[in-house]
Amino acid sequence: MLRSCEQVRIVTRGDEVLDIVANSHEGLYGVAVDIGTTTVVAYLIDLVKGDCVAVHSRMNPQIAHGDDVISRMTFALKNNEGARILQSQITNCIDELIGECCASASVRKERVFDIVVVGNTAMHHLFFGLDTSNLGRSPFIPVVADDIEVKSAELGLAIGNEAYVYSLPNVAGFVGADHIGVLLACRLWESEKTQMVIDIGTNGEISVGGTKGVASVSCAAGPALEGANIRFGMRATTGAIDHLSIDDDYEVSYTTINNGKPRGLCGSAVVDATSEMFRVGIIGSNGKIRKETGSRRVRVINGEAQFVLANGEESVNGEAVIITQKDIGEVQCAKAAMYAGATILMEEIGVNQDDLDAILLAGAFGNYISPKSAMGLGIFPEVPLSKVKQIGNAAGSGAKIALLNENAREEARQLARRIKFVELAARPEFQDRFVNALYIPHRDTTLFPTIMSEVADINRDR
Repeated sequence: MLRSCEQVRIVTRGDEVLDIVANSHEGLYGVAVDIGTTTVVAYLIDLVKGDCVAVHSRMNPQIAHGDDVISRMTFALKNNEGARILQSQITNCIDELIGECCASASVRKERVFDIVVVGNTAMHHLFFGLDTSNLGRSPFIPVVADDIEVKSAELGLAIGNEAYVYSLPNVAGFVGADHIGVLLACRLWESEKTQMVIDIGTNGEISVGGTKGVASVSCAAGPALEGANIRFGMRATTGAIDHLSIDDDYEVSYTTINNGKPRGLCGSAVVDATSEMFRVGIIGSNGKIRKETGSRRVRVINGEAQFVLANGEESVNGEAVIITQKDIGEVQCAKAAMYAGATILMEEIGVNQDDLDAILLAGAFGNYISPKSAMGLGIFPEVPLSKVKQIGNAAGSGAKIALLNENAREEARQLARRIKFVELAARPEFQDRFVNALYIPHRDTTLFPTIMSEVADINRDR
């Protein structure tokens, strides 16, 4: 090409030549990937213009081996080929998502030269083929905490010649690169006032701080807040009830995704349902469904109390969409873990809820959840609703920032080293705080004996 005097474009990364191409009109692209425990999202970015030209997502295929990271790490540990299978599933998923993004934008995959991935520490390790055995036991030490950079070919990704895959750093066993991406997007460490950032998911990560420092914690919330482990829980697809309200006569009004007939509940509706049921008195502070309400929507099947959200005539398949006593228990455990983690974290750095200037809700779920319902349920500390702000998929935003900005990668490295990580498993007060927070919305620790007796009632019903 050079001898024929053709115009060429040389693609470099630092001092390294990645490609030489004769067609100088084709663009240069990168992909930011958020590897969620439930959902994987890929963003195709024009590296010259900085524009996002395509977005595609799909269910994380590893879910076949468990809804949560512990189940997947157990699969990797107990099966000789388990880790390889999980790595192959996620790399294939990402490769296919990149292909879908490129097809949507009419871009050749060979024009993708850089990928930035974020994910919790377990998802990060499974993607890079790292040993996860130490993540499943105290003190939950990751194999690698620093950022990682490898050639895409090492991971089997069919993109540009000599392209790279980069990951933001991890903080600890369960505060991973995805949370660093969140902090990079909202720039918490630059806030003059104290703020709390909550990434609500199967593993809920929380950070509190500002210019005086940042502390972080991970809460094993479980998948209930995302609609998993719920009888009629489902992904946010057509027919999922996404928001609902209950009036004083216990009648239910709801909306569904794409206006489809109801077929189940996604996470935001699970939170709405539990919060509304408490507000109108269908359940008590202990979460127990009150069978004496007299409502036709309250029923007992095989000894389990249930509340009907949409009857069979309304639903897509003629089966009533319900929320059960067990479902409510799952939600209570998830919200209690989040609340207990948040309050312990605040105490660790010496602030209370009155000191919080804002609570930032991150993640796809955090963007759709009703802050009012979440507050009513007691997922996070009580502040005026005006201080609760939804910031969308901030982990994905952080990945996009790191894709386009080398300085942001250095900022992430420095931030990860400065964060004070609080290990809840090492805190003796966590269990008591967790049990207290099972109350809806929550109660003071002086009620601990009462709470224990009522929780025992819940467990008997479950």
